[in-house]
Amino acid sequence: MNQYLDKPMHRVDGSLKVSGQAHYTAETAPGSVLYGGMVLASIAKGRITAINSAMAESFPGVLGVVDMRTAPKMNRVETFPRGPAGETLVPLQGPEIFYPGQPIGLVVATSLEMALTAALFVHVQYDSEEPSTFAGEGIPGGAVRTMMGGVHGDTAGVWDTAAARLDAEYDTPGNHPCPMELHASVAEWKGEMLEVADTSQWPLGVRYTLATMLGIPRENIRVRVPYVGGAFGGKVLTYAHTILTVLAAKRFGKAVKTILTRDQAMNFTGYRPPSRHLLRLTADGDGRIGLLEHKTVSQTSISDRYLLPAGEMSEVLYSAHARNIEHWLVPVNASTPSIMRAPGEAPGMFALESAMDEIAWSLKMDPVEFRLRNIPGQHPSGLRWSSHELAACLTEGAKAFGWTQPHAPRELEDGDWWIGHGLAAACYGAYRSQAAVRLALSETGKLVASTATSEIGNGVQTVLTQILCDTLRVGSDLVEVRFGDTEFPAAPVVGASRTTASIGPAVLDAAEKLLSRLHGIAKSDSNSPFFGTTPELVRFEGLQLVGGGHSENAADLMRRNGLGTIECEGFAGPQELGKEAWETLRSGVNTIRMPLGRDAAMYSFGAHFVSVRVHKRLGTVRVDRIVGRYAAGRILNPLGARNQIIGGLVFGLGQALMEEIVYHPAEAGILNNNLNDYRVPTAADMPVFDIGFVQDSDSFANELGTKSVGELGCAGLAGAIGNAVHHATGIRLRRLPIHPEALI
Repeated sequence: MNQYLDKPMHRVDGSLKVSGQAHYTAETAPGSVLYGGMVLASIAKGRITAINSAMAESFPGVLGVVDMRTAPKMNRVETFPRGPAGETLVPLQGPEIFYPGQPIGLVVATSLEMALTAALFVHVQYDSEEPSTFAGEGIPGGAVRTMMGGVHGDTAGVWDTAAARLDAEYDTPGNHPCPMELHASVAEWKGEMLEVADTSQWPLGVRYTLATMLGIPRENIRVRVPYVGGAFGGKVLTYAHTILTVLAAKRFGKAVKTILTRDQAMNFTGYRPPSRHLLRLTADGDGRIGLLEHKTVSQTSISDRYLLPAGEMSEVLYSAHARNIEHWLVPVNASTPSIMRAPGEAPGMFALESAMDEIAWSLKMDPVEFRLRNIPGQHPSGLRWSSHELAACLTEGAKAFGWTQPHAPRELEDGDWWIGHGLAAACYGAYRSQAAVRLALSETGKLVASTATSEIGNGVQTVLTQILCDTLRVGSDLVEVRFGDTEFPAAPVVGASRTTASIGPAVLDAAEKLLSRLHGIAKSDSNSPFFGTTPELVRFEGLQLVGGGHSENAADLMRRNGLGTIECEGFAGPQELGKEAWETLRSGVNTIRMPLGRDAAMYSFGAHFVSVRVHKRLGTVRVDRIVGRYAAGRILNPLGARNQIIGGLVFGLGQALMEEIVYHPAEAGILNNNLNDYRVPTAADMPVFDIGFVQDSDSFANELGTKSVGELGCAGLAGAIGNAVHHATGIRLRRLPIHPEALI
C-alpha cells in the first residue's frame, strides 16, 4: 500500500515560497556585484552606422558599455531542437539589425537603476529599411514549405462526394509566456572558471550555449538555476542577455547581474508566433470524417526557421479517409519564435476543434457523438495506442457537465446574458528523455537526491520526494531533492511535459542500487543479520533493512563499517534512446523519445466542457464553468496534477479571450509589450473548475506509468470556449482572441 504515491501531497517547497525563503536568480548577489542594463535596437531592419555612448558613460556609477565595438568574435549556436540557443543570430557581431528590440549592447553600472537609465542614453544611428511583416490571407508568396506532414488518401475525391463540407480559415495571434519572474542572469569569472546563475528551464543548455559561443570547455562553466518563478517555455533557451552578462563580467572583472524589464523580455525572449490555419473538413451522412486537411502558415524570423507544429493533432486525434497536413513558414523582421506551453497544439487545436464543431452543427449531430464516431482504432502510422481513453473522457465529462444535445443558438438566456455550452477534445504527446539522479544516504538517515533539472513551479521536488518515500519506505522529513546545478547528474530540459516521466524512473533505479549497495555491505559484515544472504530478500522500511525475517538499522550498519555517506547514481531512459543520445543530452542538446515509440503511440487525452455567458449589448464574454476529464496515465499526485491542469486551462482561457501580441503594421515593433496592454487572466476571470481523471494504465510510457499533464489543459480549450460563444450568440468567430466588439 502506497503511503505517498497516488495520493494528494502538498508541495514540499510551498512554505519556502509563501514565506519568501525560496531564492530566485535576481536575488543571487555574489560579493560586490555590478548591474547590466540592456540596449535594444529601435528599428526593425537596417544597419547601425554609429554608436555614441559618451553620455551614458558620463552617468555616476557607470563603468562602460559592451557592444559590437568591444565584443569578441563568438561562435554560432543552433536553436531548438538542434541546439539550446534562443536564436542563431550571435549578438554584437556586426551592424545588421533584423528585428525591433534586437539586443545591441549592455550598460554596466554600480546599481540596477543607473544601468537601466544610462542605457536609454546610448545614442545609436541607423540606415533603416522597410521591414517585412506577417499579414494578408492564405499562404503568401514568400512562404516556405517544411517537411512536416503529408498527403494520405484521395483528398479530391472525398471532397467531391461529401455530405457536409467546411472550407475555413482560422487565425491565432502571437502570444507571450509572461512568467511572473523576470528573466535574469548573474555571471562571475574566477580565473578561467565561469559561474553563472540563470532563470532557465535547462541548466545544461545554458552551459552548452556559453561554452560553444565563447569557445571554452564545458567543464570550465558551472550553471546554477535556483527556483524559477514561472517559465511556460519562455525560459527553455539561452538568450542574448545571458551572453552579454558573461562578456561584461569578463571585461570589468566583477560579477555582473542583468534583470530584464518586462518590455525587453517580450521583445526577444521567445513567443508563440502568429499563425493561420486553412482547414478543409468533410463528413458523410453518418458523421464519419472523409477529408481532414490542415495547412498551417506561421511566422518565423529572418535568421531562423522555427516550425510551429500545429497540424500534429489533426493527424492524430480523429480517423479520416483522406488527410493532408502541411506547414508553411513566413520569414519576417521579428525575433525568433520559441516554445510556449503546448506550442503547436494550442493554436492548431483551436482550428481543429472549431471546425469539428462547425461540421457537427451542419449535420445537426451532437458534437460529443460526432467525436465519438471518429475515434481512431490505431495511430495513422499503424502503431497501436499504448492506451486511448478519449471516449471515456468525453462520456464522463459530458455526464459531469450535464451535457445534452445543444439548443439552437440564443435559446438559453439569463436576463442580459446569452448562455452557451461548448466542448473540445484535448490531446498531448507522452514524451520522454533519459535522465540521471545521484542518491546519497548519510549515517543520520538523511536521503538526498540530486539532478540537474530546474524547478519552474512544476512540482518536481514534490513528486520525486513521493517516489523516494514510497520506494524506500521513509518519511518525507528524511528526504531532500536538490536541483538546478550542472554539477549534478544530467537531466533534460524541463519541457514537453516529460519531467516526471524522465527523472522519476531514474529515482527508482537509484533507490534500487542503494538497497543493493547496502545489502552488499551487510552480507559481507559478520556482525550483520544479513551476513551471507541474497539481495532479493531485502527492502527498506523506514531506516530499517528488512527481509527474510531479519532487520537492521541502515545507519548502524554504515557506522559500524566506517561509512559516513553512501552514494548511488541511477539512470533511466526509453529503449529508443541509446548511449549516443545520452552523451548528446549530457552535453546540453535536446534528445527525446517522441510519442511514437517502437511498440506503441503514446498520448494523453482529455475533454473540456465549457459554459459561457455573453452580454447581449456589450459583447462581454464570461466563462462560468469548466468541466474537464483527462486521461494522463498514472496520476502520482492528484493535487499536483489538478493544479497543472488548471494552470493549462487558465492559459487556454487567456488565449481565447485576451492574449494577443499586437505588431505595428508598418514598423513591425510590438505595441503592447507590457502587462498593462497585453492582457492575461487574473483571479477575477476564474470560472468554477471541475477537474477529474479517468482510469488510464499505461505500461508503455515509462516504468511509473505516467504521461503528460502540464500542457494537456491548454490543448483545445480555446476551441471549446469559441464553440460555447457560438452556441450563445450564433456568431462563429474564427480569429483569436474573441473581442467583445465582434459579438455586438
